[in-house]
Amino acid sequence: MAEEKKAQELIERLADEITSLLAQGNKLGAIQACLQEVPATKKEDLKTKHASTVGKALTSVSSSEIKKMIDDLNQDEMNNAMKYVYKAMGVGDSPCATLLSWHAALQEKCGVGIIARAMCDRKV
Repeated sequence: MAEEKKAQELIERLADEITSLLAQGNKLGAIQACLQEVPATKKEDLKTKHASTVGKALTSVSSSEIKKMIDDLNQDEMNNAMKYVYKAMGVGDSPCATLLSWHAALQEKCGVGIIARAMCDRKV
């Protein structure tokens, strides 16, 4: 129970932090903040809330900026980005066209292995 409480607090803190960073125009900072750590929870509503936050950060970036953003991410952040691209598309509250642009750019940079890693991870 304590783990779920910690996950909920982390998700809420990240949502506030991401909103603040995006309001300041710091898109890269927002993306890195939400991708550095995948909250450990089994509650689907918490996973969905975090996926919406990540989707908001990812879709704040224009298609022309995506490759530059990806170049500034480390491998774990890129892997998490791909996981959340799929999750955010499943949630359905983020523009799929932008998420598909992220998918294409991540696959181009990392190869098809990133898709396999995203599909096999059940944490997101």
